[in-house]
Amino acid sequence: MISSMAQPIIIMLDVRSCAYGPSREPFASGMPRACEHSREMAQRLRHIGAPRAIVRLCLTFGSIGLDLSPHLDSVETFAGRQEYSKAVRRSGLEAAAFEMLLDPALMDITTTNGFVVLLHMVLVQKECSQSVHGVVCSTWGNMNRGTSMRSAGRPLGKDGPSVRNGNLMVSRIAIVLWIQMAKGIFWILENPVGSLVFNHPRHGGGSGGALFQEALPCL
Repeated sequence: MISSMAQPIIIMLDVRSCAYGPSREPFASGMPRACEHSREMAQRLRHIGAPRAIVRLCLTFGSIGLDLSPHLDSVETFAGRQEYSKAVRRSGLEAAAFEMLLDPALMDITTTNGFVVLLHMVLVQKECSQSVHGVVCSTWGNMNRGTSMRSAGRPLGKDGPSVRNGNLMVSRIAIVLWIQMAKGIFWILENPVGSLVFNHPRHGGGSGGALFQEALPCL
């Protein structure tokens, strides 16, 4: 999985996403500094019991020379009109918004390119910063239960394009939350009351169970 992500990372670096501002260069000035940041993150992830694959993924970012120097005060995913990010910027802080409508090629979490861009945003967040995740709820709520066939005992639902995409989004957000927890970031995962997002097996049991214990569904 990690080796297959190398080429999309290079593609992303050539594009200079506006989320980082015009003066940001994604390559670190030197490999040692990039590796130092990734090793520190890997150590923190191990300390909180993150899955080994997430630790290796973090180390990969440093090994290819990506600049992981923390500078973002906020990351907003599924940002829509970016009202949250705009408010953060009005406070004089640096915010990044991840929204597919801003750039379908680089901000779709269900694609490899989009997922890599989001991971880089999170890795360059400052410690104890903040983040809001408004995961698409269309197949997770009560209104769609008859179509998705999701239930508390079968949260992944029946196989189908929209359900698969919903499962992938939530699974990848889980990886983001592990990294943010390791950095002491205050995060909110928003979904309607009755949503089964919080029953996803990556979060509801085993080593991932701790992730959603503090996340309360809210309107």
